[in-house]
Amino acid sequence: MLDAPTTDAGVVALALGTKLETGLGAQQAFQAPRENGPNELCATPRMTAWRRLLRQFQDPLIYLLLAAIAIALLAWVMDGSAGSAGSAGAGQEGRQAWPVDAIVIAIIVLLNSVLGFVQEAKAESAVGRCWPLKCPLRHTGHAGVGPRRAAVA
Repeated sequence: MLDAPTTDAGVVALALGTKLETGLGAQQAFQAPRENGPNELCATPRMTAWRRLLRQFQDPLIYLLLAAIAIALLAWVMDGSAGSAGSAGAGQEGRQAWPVDAIVIAIIVLLNSVLGFVQEAKAESAVGRCWPLKCPLRHTGHAGVGPRRAAVA
């Protein structure tokens, strides 16, 4: 089988029994879709929105940041329990009221995931809008523009 994308166009045309200058003949253009099927990409099933969002968390750097959140929370909790073991008047002045480090890291992780989700949705939408565009066609020596589905090899 000929690997058309990596082969010279003249060699591909010769193997398909056509000429680059004129394109397919009327009979070939009629018969090719019947033999090979329409010129369409097979669509993959769309992933649900919540799965696309969860996929944003499947990254080693995100795992590292989630571990940093856990460590920051653990340090915050341990700081509070060590402070309460002392005398009644001492210990709480060094403890933060909120685990600021963990909160900041969590906000960064969430913003990264939301931005990734939005960018992926925009890219998917852009690809979907490109497919119905017209493409150049050449049959029986006449050049023109038509739907991609009508293009034959």
